[in-house]
Amino acid sequence: MQSPTIFRRVNGRRFFLLVALAMAACTTVPDKLRGTNPELPPPSEGFARLVFLRTHDSKLYLLRSAPVYLEDQKIGDIPYGGWFQREVRPAQYRLTVRTWDSPGRCELVIDAKSDTTYYLQVDPRAENFGALVAGDIAATVAGANVWVALATGVTLQAAESYVQACGGLFRLYPIDEASARGRLALLEPATD
Repeated sequence: MQSPTIFRRVNGRRFFLLVALAMAACTTVPDKLRGTNPELPPPSEGFARLVFLRTHDSKLYLLRSAPVYLEDQKIGDIPYGGWFQREVRPAQYRLTVRTWDSPGRCELVIDAKSDTTYYLQVDPRAENFGALVAGDIAATVAGANVWVALATGVTLQAAESYVQACGGLFRLYPIDEASARGRLALLEPATD
């Protein structure tokens, strides 16, 4: 028979895991959350346009914005179901999506050409979240306290990220214009 102290510790771990899962995956979002279909004119003469979007396809990390960096300068945050655009001079750029509180990053190098629009999608990486949860569960089963369980989860999350070419909470990748325009019609412009 378990003592009351042990029982409270186990319930605390389960509570922590349930809260983490609920924050990451559960919410109520209106089914018809729609923006306006943006009419994107061509980029300004001599510039390239970068359009970043994040769909409603995954509710993972829905309460988190995805910070986007251009050559290590933050250029914006993409909220769940949002998009934003930036114009840049023609050049080769390193784009990065990373968060301050989670290990890993996803980088993409783009050769931006004048008078061209590039569509880039940001999605949550379920593998990264899975590593965090797996580490927490393994440590909890082994009898560790909540802080050790959390540290184990973050360690596995870091290990998962660092063995990937694109690690971290979010991934960044180019998509074609037709797909992007269809998705943009369902999204809200991000506010600066």
